[in-house]
Amino acid sequence: MVRDLYDPLRGTLVMSRAQSGLGLFALGSPVLGGVLAGTLGWRWALAATGVVAAVALALVVWRLPETLAQRNPRALEPARMAGTWAQMLRQPVFLAWSLLLMFTYGGLFTFLASSSFVYIEVLGTSRPVYGLFLASASVSYLAGTFACRRWIAAHGIARTVRRAAAFSLAGGLGMAALSLAGVTSPWAICLPQMVFNFGHGIHQPCGQAGVVGPFPQAAGAASALSGFMSAAAAFLIGLWLGRAIDGTVFPLTLTLALFSVLTAAVAWTLVQRHGDPSSTGGPA
Repeated sequence: MVRDLYDPLRGTLVMSRAQSGLGLFALGSPVLGGVLAGTLGWRWALAATGVVAAVALALVVWRLPETLAQRNPRALEPARMAGTWAQMLRQPVFLAWSLLLMFTYGGLFTFLASSSFVYIEVLGTSRPVYGLFLASASVSYLAGTFACRRWIAAHGIARTVRRAAAFSLAGGLGMAALSLAGVTSPWAICLPQMVFNFGHGIHQPCGQAGVVGPFPQAAGAASALSGFMSAAAAFLIGLWLGRAIDGTVFPLTLTLALFSVLTAAVAWTLVQRHGDPSSTGGPA
């Protein structure tokens, strides 16, 4: 299964199945969290998160097998790691997929970080109802992972991402247009977000397979560097939203629209030019 990640088509199929599993957890978690927060208080929701994290750690320690055939004793030397990262950042394939992941995740993080304020404080929905709205976004994400497996078999990875970008753009711009027109009901947030999340369910597995494709001997480093780029973007988005949230829907809707435009721009340009994950150039 690990070797499959280095083949563009098989790697995306593997990642889409994994993301489908993630979507199932994302579907149930908001509903459970909303019920716990609404009935027992927010501390119980955090306690449930801690329990899930402990179970996940136990599964990794006791059930996840080691896939590394031969250890490299010099792999963690700072100079070698810095050289590997520099080589990755010069690789157009890696940059194309990493930027796609960063921007589509930026849109998702914008929603996750600000939607509770918008739904509960601005639009007046209850916590359990907010959990249902959040779960509906997970449903569309899950549908995107299933569509991903069908589309890449029929159209290839680059064309699949090009199609998905249309959903990303429609969702982000649709949400912004509704808010600017004065339509501020919960459904004006929920339905465009479902469209955006459908596209995200395609971009995510394609991008995660794409960043490791050129680096079969340093797949962990490639995945980690790409993940760091997305996490850094999320950090900056969090700083921005902390200052921008003002009791209106606009910090959510307009920021999401920005990331939908950036996602589509990368999907329709860089990914189409450099998006073959089988390109060589990774460290031996």
